[in-house]
Amino acid sequence: MFHVYEQGGVNVIEVAADLDIASSGALASAIELAAHMPHRRTVVNLVDCQYCDSTGLSVLVRAKRRLGERLVIVGPSRSAGRRAFEITELTEALALCTTLEEALTIPERPIGGSTQADQRIA
Repeated sequence: MFHVYEQGGVNVIEVAADLDIASSGALASAIELAAHMPHRRTVVNLVDCQYCDSTGLSVLVRAKRRLGERLVIVGPSRSAGRRAFEITELTEALALCTTLEEALTIPERPIGGSTQADQRIA
C-alpha cells in the first residue's frame, strides 16, 4: 500500500492505492514515521493514487499544517484521483507538484520561512 524510502536526502512515501477511510490511517502513520526520520523533507507521491476521499484529504491537510514546507505532495496524475483536490481547491493550498523529480528539486527555505501555500492552509 505504502512504500517509504530515502532518495537524494528526502523521505519519500509512495502511495500505490486508493486513499480513503480504509487507508488514511496508514498514510498518517507513514507520514509520522517519515517526519521522525533524519531527513528534513518528506514527499508524499500520489501519482499512482486513483481515488482520494475526504479522509485522505484530511490527513494531507493536517500533515501540511504540522510540517509546513517540510511536506511536499506530488499530486495524482489521473483525473479521478486529482478531482478531489480540484473540487476542494486544495491543488494550490497544498502546493501540489506534478512529478517526483519536481518535488525532489524544490529548494528548501530556511526554518521558519513560510510560503504562500503554507499561509493558505494555516
